[in-house]
Amino acid sequence: MPTIDAARAGVVLGLYFAVKYLCLMYGLYFPLLYLIFFIATLAVPFVAYRMTKGYGARLAQVGYTINFRMAWAHGTMLYFFASIILLLPQYMFFTRMYPEQIQMLQELLQARYAEMPGLEDTLHSLYGVDPIEVLRESLQIPIFNRLLSSLSNNVVVGALLSLINAAIISRKAKPQDHA
Repeated sequence: MPTIDAARAGVVLGLYFAVKYLCLMYGLYFPLLYLIFFIATLAVPFVAYRMTKGYGARLAQVGYTINFRMAWAHGTMLYFFASIILLLPQYMFFTRMYPEQIQMLQELLQARYAEMPGLEDTLHSLYGVDPIEVLRESLQIPIFNRLLSSLSNNVVVGALLSLINAAIISRKAKPQDHA
């Protein structure tokens, strides 16, 4: 039943991700939320570690010792299920808030161009393209592609972070020899 356990824990982690993502979504309006988002993002590996460690403790209650493969698989599935939960707030962001925020950012950048006449040329020479054009082009990316990319990125990063957690957890789970 490791998949069911990972799914349950993944829902909890997914809700954590959703709250964290809400901070990112509204950070443009309330900048303090960016700090909360950053701190919450740094805490993700530790939260996943505690969840995987809890899974190992539940296995120990029924007489099993968690090994590296089990810990890694649980952690990876944890991120997978959490990423599925995260798709709903991301969909809402990309369909409703993102176009409004892009428009707001374009207006702010145009205002900065008016205040600082050389800024537009400087940014264009640094990046090789007008930032406003990049913002406009970003609206052309289909929602499905953005969501699939986010899901894939979360799972890949989660699998990599789970390697570290699995190594720590499986090493601690081995019985110590006292000879």
